[in-house]
Amino acid sequence: MPPLRYPFTGVDHHWKDHLFATSGATVQLWDTSRSEPLQTFEWGADTVTSVRFNPAQHSLLCCLSADRGVTMYDVNSGSALQKMTMQTRANAACWNPMEPMHVTLASEDHDLYTFDMRKLDHAICVHSGHVSAVLDLDYSPTGTQFVSASYDKTIRLWNVGEKAAYNVYHTKRMQRLSSVRWSMDASYLLSGSDDTNVRLWRAIANERSTPLLAREKKKKEYNAALIEKHKHLPEVRRIKAHTHLPKRVMKAAFVKETVRGTQNKREKNRRAHSAPGTVPKIERKKKQVWAVQD
Repeated sequence: MPPLRYPFTGVDHHWKDHLFATSGATVQLWDTSRSEPLQTFEWGADTVTSVRFNPAQHSLLCCLSADRGVTMYDVNSGSALQKMTMQTRANAACWNPMEPMHVTLASEDHDLYTFDMRKLDHAICVHSGHVSAVLDLDYSPTGTQFVSASYDKTIRLWNVGEKAAYNVYHTKRMQRLSSVRWSMDASYLLSGSDDTNVRLWRAIANERSTPLLAREKKKKEYNAALIEKHKHLPEVRRIKAHTHLPKRVMKAAFVKETVRGTQNKREKNRRAHSAPGTVPKIERKKKQVWAVQD
């Protein structure tokens, strides 16, 4: 490949063909057997930071740009389909492998947003919990969970469609996380952080690596069914929902909740003392989307 004028910021391989896409000053589509790009996509003058192919509709390409834009390109037609501009920049995107019309974005405003590619004017679900910018995420091969890595030095695991994480991974020496991946057997997580270490985590923290005996498997299934049956009880719900967090994360979460409560109270007072309809109430699912262009 000859030297290029602009550096690359991201790369992703096609799911079926011998193609791959790169991001930088523009989005370029390459063939593995050629030294020149096949196609070049461009919408605006800002740098494209990430590209991801859709696992089902293989010609669909999701691109994130520095102007807070999320653009969908069609490789077959060689044109852009739609562009959504968010209030804050998205750092990473990942398609759900089992529901390929859904894409989740890791945002700079500490939250993750799941969108339906057919309706980009609002998010399906807002996943809150991180206290700093979310830098990367990845879906499980089963499509039922995804994992996120944040600048707050924690890894959070989420169930699809739920607003809060069901588990948090952290260590004392782990620094700010920049990447995270789920293994193809859905059993392990790999994370990369600023302390130059790659860490391997179990997807289920208390799961043993050795095979279980028949009686142990039955006992485990019985305990899980028992928890599911009585999960509505306050004592069981409190124990099930409890996750240990570092003190600095808890303090930041308390400050963030206080600020958000103050903003909601200020907006409520403004709406109460204004003419009807002048200060509309906008849900968080729609508030993050600034504009959608076709």
